[in-house]
Amino acid sequence: MWQRIPKRKGQIPFRGLPPDFDTAWGLLLQEGFSSEHVCLVVFMSCILTLLFSTIWARFRSISDAFAIGAYMLALVACFQAFLSWRDAH
Repeated sequence: MWQRIPKRKGQIPFRGLPPDFDTAWGLLLQEGFSSEHVCLVVFMSCILTLLFSTIWARFRSISDAFAIGAYMLALVACFQAFLSWRDAH
């Protein structure tokens, strides 16, 4: 599969010069653990859970709202643990 993807061959591509074999699609492949992505997902899930819990508490019970928010954060934590475990194996 990797042989079919066009690659840049160590030089700057010049557009318009035939044949234009040096132009790449700009694929960026990363492997392994990315702490920036983990932090972003955790931060966004905390913000969204807080927002959901606050809106739910405004119209219904506050204890129900933050109980649902706690379950949401627990699911995100399990998902992050699964992704970390999958990358390690």
